[in-house]
Amino acid sequence: MSTFEAAIPVVLANEGDAYVPDDAGRGPSRYGITLETAQAFHPDWTALDIFNLTAFGAEEFYRTAVWERWHVGLIADQALATGVFDRAVNLGPKVIAWLQQIVGVVPDMLIGPVTAAAVNAADPVATLAALRSRTAAYYQQDVTAHPEKAVELAGWLARNAKG
Repeated sequence: MSTFEAAIPVVLANEGDAYVPDDAGRGPSRYGITLETAQAFHPDWTALDIFNLTAFGAEEFYRTAVWERWHVGLIADQALATGVFDRAVNLGPKVIAWLQQIVGVVPDMLIGPVTAAAVNAADPVATLAALRSRTAAYYQQDVTAHPEKAVELAGWLARNAKG
């Protein structure tokens, strides 16, 4: 089975540790965790908590808010699990729905036994390639709908191509 410990360095490298005072209107962020997102899990968090967030704190947040919440660890192939995890951190549970569509499971945005069995029976390289393609298409559609995001497209596509 895949492990969180092997996946989290990829996410932290992609997100970076810089403090951003206002991340796209969602409040401050660090390690890619915005105040808006953090408060969904920790309602008492403030901008100061984001400012003081450590790498360990970010790891624990991502472990509970993404990896365990959506059961990414049920994916056997480490590269595929890491790719799903990284995209889910960046885009949310829609990535799980895309994965489910790719392997022929009715999307419910949660990796349970049926999804895990279908994902683990599929070719992980082909599945990750299909997920890459779907993610790139989403970014293109997002920029078409919101031209002001065009400055982000190259970075998004580069991140998507890595994993």
